[in-house]
Amino acid sequence: SERKAIRRQKAPALWRAMKRRALELKADPRLLPQSSLGKAVYATRSFAIGTTLMEFTGPRYHASEVHSNRWGEDDRFVQIDVDHYMGPSGGLDDLVNHSCHPNAGLRFTEDGVFLIAIRPIQAGDEVCWDYSTTLSNTAFYMRCQCGVPQCRQVIGDFAFLEPELQEHYRALNLVPTYLRNAAGATKVAQDQTLAA
Repeated sequence: SERKAIRRQKAPALWRAMKRRALELKADPRLLPQSSLGKAVYATRSFAIGTTLMEFTGPRYHASEVHSNRWGEDDRFVQIDVDHYMGPSGGLDDLVNHSCHPNAGLRFTEDGVFLIAIRPIQAGDEVCWDYSTTLSNTAFYMRCQCGVPQCRQVIGDFAFLEPELQEHYRALNLVPTYLRNAAGATKVAQDQTLAA
């Protein structure tokens, strides 16, 4: 897109570094190892906390265009604001799985949506993020199968995360603008409870 082309011209060194990092994860999605959840993204080298791992990209869809009965490759949407979702890109960003104890998270900036290491990542580690950090006022939920000791059993709206976990993600700057306000997140949860 034109926005990406302008961004590449402004910061060619950053763009080259991002492309190298994507190659350091797994360059060919067809060759990705399988996890218990299907295809997954694994690090091929170590990454320090704060390292930008990749940019999430894809077409933008209004919430009314995203149906809740999608599965598999048709269910690779990320909520990017209250009324919009980013659709599948066809790249590695589509294959990063959820974990209730993730080693990465999405950071929303003026320049895009980036996957950032939030814990040290070693070569061979699966790269995961918490899907609940972007979900707001949705009817979406799914049974979690991440298998970590901290597993919540369900992936759903940010408002339903424990307040301490919400604050943890806010402190790491992994909560998009539309979810940053604690009162707003609580109101969303209350509205959903009243509507149920």
